[in-house]
Amino acid sequence: MDDITLFIRCFVNLFAIVNPLGAFPVFVATTSGLSSTVRFRVGTVCAGTVVFVLVIALLIGQFILNFFGISISSFRTAGGIFICLLSLSMLKGSMTEARKEGQATAALEEEGAIGQAIVPLAIPILAGPGAISSVIVYSSQITHFHQWFVIGGAILLFGSILWLMFCSAGWLQKILGPLGINISTRVMGLIMMSLGIEIMSVGLKGIFPILGG
Repeated sequence: MDDITLFIRCFVNLFAIVNPLGAFPVFVATTSGLSSTVRFRVGTVCAGTVVFVLVIALLIGQFILNFFGISISSFRTAGGIFICLLSLSMLKGSMTEARKEGQATAALEEEGAIGQAIVPLAIPILAGPGAISSVIVYSSQITHFHQWFVIGGAILLFGSILWLMFCSAGWLQKILGPLGINISTRVMGLIMMSLGIEIMSVGLKGIFPILGG
């Protein structure tokens, strides 16, 4: 596989698996009511966290899983369960309600938004089992040293697109309004739960092949 093909395949694979467009309303809900400056910082932290996690997965992901004796299937199952649990809070509107209640100071609001941007948005919604396992698979196919940088470049490009999307969140928030954000959050909660169940089912089939039929 030549370098250009490897770069394109890795980038397209990440974009398809992660589906950042689906996570976009979650970011809007998380940063609802915050200033554009704070939203910019939160978006930067979120995109940076995704890139960091995927680069770590590229470099030592397989080693970490092997060290703890964790299979990719078990990792997928755990991630799927976690996503299902988080999607419940979106379906109930807990995430947006907590934001409306507010915090004591602007600093605490920013800290809370950054915390939600890291978990659950960056991990495991964006940099989840699917993306991490995909990067680990690509790292196992590396035959030349410079290909580490090729895959790393694809991850950086993906992170840059995420960051640009998050920077435009304020524009989407103005269009949707409070009601639109509320509806989109619950719809995405349902989609996220379906995604979590799908990831979990793939993991369980890997652990128990008999389930695959």
